[in-house]
Amino acid sequence: MRDLHQVVKQSLTNSSSTPVTVAGTGTGGLAPNMLDQPYGVFVDSNFKLYVADCGNHRIQLFEPEQLIGTTLTGTGSTGSLSLKCPISIMMDADGDLFIAERGNNRIIRLSPEGYEDVIIGGQGAGSDPNQLSGPVNAAFDSYGNIFVADVYNNRIQKFYLASDSC
Repeated sequence: MRDLHQVVKQSLTNSSSTPVTVAGTGTGGLAPNMLDQPYGVFVDSNFKLYVADCGNHRIQLFEPEQLIGTTLTGTGSTGSLSLKCPISIMMDADGDLFIAERGNNRIIRLSPEGYEDVIIGGQGAGSDPNQLSGPVNAAFDSYGNIFVADVYNNRIQKFYLASDSC
């Protein structure tokens, strides 16, 4: 639904149910209730929806049953980092959000307190071990490693994320 500028939910157990829009209006835009090319989503244990809003260069938070979002970082926020096409988002057990940014070739961390930092990449596109070129997704394992799909380098990179680095 990226090009339809919305996030919908569909029942997996009832194939005849109608999809329900949970974020976005179907028209691209920057207003709090709109999205522009949403790529990645994450739903936490409280059913809060986090959206990587690529075209608006921001991360939007939608509370359950709410169609008006709050910008957590990026365009329209008070954060210090400027995002460029965030494409995926995930959360760790501490509530930190990890965002893969295709446009800036980096992974950033956003703490629940609003602290932002670049944890991987950010030195421009490249193929060196500390660089990324088009990161599209990231995932954790149970040992504290973060795996990054580095699409333009045709590789998966593994990084150890120190627990006291924030």
